Amino acid sequence: MGRGNPEGADSLYARDTNVFIAGTLSKTNIQQLDYEGREWVELRQPFGFLRFGDVLKRLQIPHSPVTVRGTELEKLIHRSVTDIEVDDTEFD
Repeated sequence: MGRGNPEGADSLYARDTNVFIAGTLSKTNIQQLDYEGREWVELRQPFGFLRFGDVLKRLQIPHSPVTVRGTELEKLIHRSVTDIEVDDTEFD
């Protein structure tokens, strides 16, 4: 989702999905998603990515838990973030 895009969560309804993964979510978005029983992951929260494992577990999707510590985690996040290409021109 783009920065400052309050309509971003609307894509959840437009695509009729029960899982929403975003960089950031407003408190209102989170309350609405929880109320509707939809799964969500907010990646910009400290260790927010760990919630993804909880989502997979609730959906009964087999997975291996993330087991990284300290500098390993920093390296993993840095590598993941630097590999992402973002076109944010529409938000200028």
